[in-house]
Amino acid sequence: ERTHVGWWPPLASTIKAIVIHTADECGMHDGPDYRYGWGLMNTLSACDLIRDDSSYPMRIVEDYLVEDWVHDYYFEVTAPGEDVRLTLVWTDPVGPVIAPQVDPTQRALVADLEMRAWNLSLAGPPYMPWVLDPADPSGPAVPGDNSVDNVEVIDISGAPGGWYVIEIWPEEGTVLGEQNYSLCSTHRLQPDPPTGVENTKSPRLDSELSVRTYPNPFNPSVTIDYFLPESGRVKLDVYDVLGRLVVTLADGPMSAGSHTEAWNATTALGTRAASGTYFVRLETAGKIITQKIVLVE
Repeated sequence: ERTHVGWWPPLASTIKAIVIHTADECGMHDGPDYRYGWGLMNTLSACDLIRDDSSYPMRIVEDYLVEDWVHDYYFEVTAPGEDVRLTLVWTDPVGPVIAPQVDPTQRALVADLEMRAWNLSLAGPPYMPWVLDPADPSGPAVPGDNSVDNVEVIDISGAPGGWYVIEIWPEEGTVLGEQNYSLCSTHRLQPDPPTGVENTKSPRLDSELSVRTYPNPFNPSVTIDYFLPESGRVKLDVYDVLGRLVVTLADGPMSAGSHTEAWNATTALGTRAASGTYFVRLETAGKIITQKIVLVE
């Protein structure tokens, strides 16, 4: 009943992601198919993933996106030839009702999240998720652009060694408000590139103002990473759900680039903040970004 955060019930998408991520292949070809789906459920492997994430967090990630946001995650393959699996699942909002029919071809997906992966030390295109061709139901799945359902799985068989970046973003115009998602990985993830490793592969090269918080929900502290495309005065605050200022974490001039702050749930008065929802507010150069965080006991 608990996953990576230890005290917070998992999203429905997390349960689905864990089951798909750890399923055993049972079709004639790699990837999903219309007869066996994603394979046979392997309860032991699912339990192992949850246990490993409890000891070494960031193999199971829950987060959310809004329009124009992009999330990056990094992982390292230390032994060349390892198999890598990345599983992204989200609960799709209710869309238009499709009239009853056999094998409808109309698109039913509302929120279309995309996932790609790159090896940062090798040239070449990104690793893509599996897709099936509805016009050829007996054919094998192939890597491609999935816009059919709310599951994206990338398998890298015999992955070359080195650091990788995963990028997740919503297709333009498909997300209204906050869209939660769940991500499972065979390798431990981290939201920032390691020292000395530069993300030169993904289309977004940290050119926009951005904020990331992790873990979220959190206890006892949350890390706040933010990127400034240009130097300037920065104000980083935490507010409660009533709009009251809880604490100011940064207020002053800062250079362009990546910065990190941590909040240990202590208010400006030095008292412990109550459990509940808070908002991190970053303001600079006339722009404001707000991200929701949840403190749990």
